[in-house]
Amino acid sequence: MFDSKGFFIPNFTHKIFSYPPSDYYRFNLDSESKSIDSISEATNIPTDKISYSLHQLRSDIDQDKFLQNILNGPSIPFYIPRNEKSDIGSILQIDLLPQLNSSFRESFPSSHFKIITQDKQHLSGRLLPTPESGYHAFLDQINSTDVFGFYFPAAFPQFAVSAQRQAFISIPSSLNICLSGPLDIVSAVTTFPTLLINPVHYSPILCMSGVHHVDRRLEAVLKSYGPHLELWILSNLLTQGLEQVSEQWYGGLTVYKSV
Repeated sequence: MFDSKGFFIPNFTHKIFSYPPSDYYRFNLDSESKSIDSISEATNIPTDKISYSLHQLRSDIDQDKFLQNILNGPSIPFYIPRNEKSDIGSILQIDLLPQLNSSFRESFPSSHFKIITQDKQHLSGRLLPTPESGYHAFLDQINSTDVFGFYFPAAFPQFAVSAQRQAFISIPSSLNICLSGPLDIVSAVTTFPTLLINPVHYSPILCMSGVHHVDRRLEAVLKSYGPHLELWILSNLLTQGLEQVSEQWYGGLTVYKSV
């Protein structure tokens, strides 16, 4: 299902820009140990315990014949403490985005992080789990326990958002997986704030396809703008009823476990 670079292998029904994808847009990858240190600092969990848990999860993925090749692509660890809020936008606005802002500004003091919403609304009450994305179960897990895992940001490169959702449904893994959305992506980039700030290349745009906006014309993405980082709620339509397909849009897959 995934090729030697960790990309999902599309079929003729998937709306994509190209396969294999070009390397024009690139992540600025760093050592996983820095993410582990960041998680440890935020949670007071010893780094060796975090490393062991991630190693075990990576081993589980490697033994899953449907997912094992995804390990050939980039993977970003994340940790989300239990959160009893049931609204995704509220968790973002109150808890996770301030942490991302702090982490990003610490790494890039002269840059900004901001939220831009084309509907001019707050995030609360606006983002819902996409049906059959696994995101509802992911949110339920966060509501009941701490969650850790890996975000694979290049799982669905240059796929239209609808194609990301279509492709995800076809993956018959027995592990806890979901189409990546805002909670896991924001948490992962908080531990890895350099991911989208590339001094040499343009960076991909991270689609949060595990959720949908109440206005189905809009999608949530995380993107860089030069040296800055921005979360956008923006239109996914080129014209009325015509979905865009962009070489810069990357969908992710998340594998997770409860603590």
